[in-house]
Amino acid sequence: MCFEKETKMNFRKRNELSKIQILKNIGAFLLKVVVVVAIGYSVVAFGGQTTEMVGESMAPLIHNDDILLVNKIKYKIFSPKQMDIILFKVRKSSETYYSVKRVIGVPGDTVQIIEGEVFINGSKVENLPFEELILNPGLAKDPILLGEEEYFVMGDNCNISEDSRFVNIGVVLKEDIIGQVVRIINPKDRRAKLT
Repeated sequence: MCFEKETKMNFRKRNELSKIQILKNIGAFLLKVVVVVAIGYSVVAFGGQTTEMVGESMAPLIHNDDILLVNKIKYKIFSPKQMDIILFKVRKSSETYYSVKRVIGVPGDTVQIIEGEVFINGSKVENLPFEELILNPGLAKDPILLGEEEYFVMGDNCNISEDSRFVNIGVVLKEDIIGQVVRIINPKDRRAKLT
């Protein structure tokens, strides 16, 4: 009889300990889920974002309606380099919109378009992603000296792109650069890394 009582008590204690262990395990699991969600949210909110390409100014590499991944952290540490593809704010009177273009000139560069070719600091740029001659040099008909924090950008589809050659865009200030476009994520058949 005494042995039976002891067994029942031990069984209850083990049951209570099992319940406590299960609750601890559930609590630990929920804590892990909260931490993972918080890290994921932080990465998306502060480190990356998606944007949709509007227009064909970056074709054939990036097309209208492509969904792009933007690295927002990189330019908090480093400066944009020539040939980086960037997302930036365009401020036009009372409205602001976003645009995707390629960096051609960086602070301190002098950019000029002569006879359809891009020149940086007097030297013809050879590694441009387009081969056609630029039909409209716009503001870059005359040399443009980029000040501190100023970038000259162009679309890969140079003859339809509205970019730093035109007053509507002009040079892009570093403070208006959201981040580097690093990947096409949609449509799936065109997924590609862009850096």
